[in-house]
Amino acid sequence: MTACVIYLENQKAKLIGFTPFSESVFKEIEINKTDEENYFNELADSMESTTEVLLLGPDEEKGNFRKWLLKHRRNLGSKLVAVIPAKTISTEIAKTYRKKYLH
Repeated sequence: MTACVIYLENQKAKLIGFTPFSESVFKEIEINKTDEENYFNELADSMESTTEVLLLGPDEEKGNFRKWLLKHRRNLGSKLVAVIPAKTISTEIAKTYRKKYLH
């Protein structure tokens, strides 16, 4: 997986990963928040195989995760291309954001 869209909302994360040079979805997973540290670690672990990440969501959770990444996993924080407000996510929406922001 080289590109990933992460959507954070209501203590839940949805990850949509894309294969190189393809519009197909490589991986879709959901992560539920139990406690913030484990939740953010699990999200960060899911970013290991990516080269580019878009972070989306309607509230401050995406900003909190970005700050956490820059403090605890700086190497992964550098993979963030953009942090974008969004009210919803679907595979089609993720593809649109991918075309606009990712290589």
